Amino acid sequence: GGHRYSLRVNPSSGNLHPTETYLALRGFAGVGDGLYHYRADRHALELRSPGAWTERLSRDLEIPWAAQSHLIVGLTSIFWREAWKYRDRAYRYCCHDLGHAMMSLLLSARALGVSGGAVAHFGDMRMTRALGVAGGDEAPMAFLVFPSKSPSTPLPAPPEKMFSGIPNELSAEEIPYQLLLEIHRSTILRDPVGPAPTLLTDAVVEDRTPLPGPASDAPLGEIARRRRSALDFDPSTPLMEREEAEQILDFATRDWLADWRGNFHGQPAWSGRGTDFVSLYLYVHRARGCEPGVYRWDRSANRLVQLYRGNVERMAAFLSLEQSLAGNSCFTVSMIADLARASRLFGNRAYRYVYFEAGAIGQRLYLGAEALHWNATGIGAFYDDDVHRYLFFLEEDISPVSASVDAAEQ
Repeated sequence: GGHRYSLRVNPSSGNLHPTETYLALRGFAGVGDGLYHYRADRHALELRSPGAWTERLSRDLEIPWAAQSHLIVGLTSIFWREAWKYRDRAYRYCCHDLGHAMMSLLLSARALGVSGGAVAHFGDMRMTRALGVAGGDEAPMAFLVFPSKSPSTPLPAPPEKMFSGIPNELSAEEIPYQLLLEIHRSTILRDPVGPAPTLLTDAVVEDRTPLPGPASDAPLGEIARRRRSALDFDPSTPLMEREEAEQILDFATRDWLADWRGNFHGQPAWSGRGTDFVSLYLYVHRARGCEPGVYRWDRSANRLVQLYRGNVERMAAFLSLEQSLAGNSCFTVSMIADLARASRLFGNRAYRYVYFEAGAIGQRLYLGAEALHWNATGIGAFYDDDVHRYLFFLEEDISPVSASVDAAEQ
């Protein structure tokens, strides 16, 4: 119709995009060292403060091994962008959104031959001041650090905190959603923070059974630009092959580097498996070689484990806030986080981390599906307790999924 509008390579709840991006650059041709804000609508960098900002951020993050980095990316959330529509529930959407953006950037860097990982265990007040975003509802949530491959010349002194530019005003007035703000406050870490704790038992050598490569593939840039969030699915589409589903799931759950996962402390090459807090449960509707029913993805063996046999189209749609596309798909995924286990390590901070992980998995589900000529969509709205009840996580004893089917149908 002659209209032009901007698109982004990562999806967002309600297309609201609460994630903002800042870049600390050092030694880039044609761009001075400093801290920049990425302006998405113009695909441009705005200088916030000149100087040796990679060294400054490495000091504030308490990761001295990153002082020689040429690139550190800061990701923040602006809560009001989501809260005006989703109210208190918006906090989980902000965290989930940031996980998508984080994985999108890490995959882009990897495609360019640059290794890096996420750092999210930091003192919040210190990093809020460091980025110059104090005084509003914008909060730093994660930093992507790309260690230098070789030491370079001595670094200049870090810059003083002098920022230029005035942020755009989103609304004439803002409604504070107290529960959302209290959730965020409860996840804040005070200084000094120290290194992120790790589950040493999870840092084991990767022993996943390798799957054969996909029959077709394409460059990341083409796939990322082509990706869209589907509005519905056609149940008359020819069946997906089981091998395709497994290929998508394998790609989505491969290891990646993050400090809370216990596998990123400045060493880009890591042979251990990071700590996973999210498990995938599938409602399989249309996959050749896969009976309809509920499955769990066993990431250690790269295989689907059947938990319940039967038509679950209606149930998947109901659980997804009665959205028919969850029943019309080839398969639908519930991401289940082990919050108890995560909170034993990180306390309330764990709430952010499990949603970052879910978003990272979701971004790779999107891209894996697109690479194999399928479409995908993310559903952040679902009946929490009913999902837990259906998968039998609300009960004290351990029972098969089939035991809760009748109760969930009611």
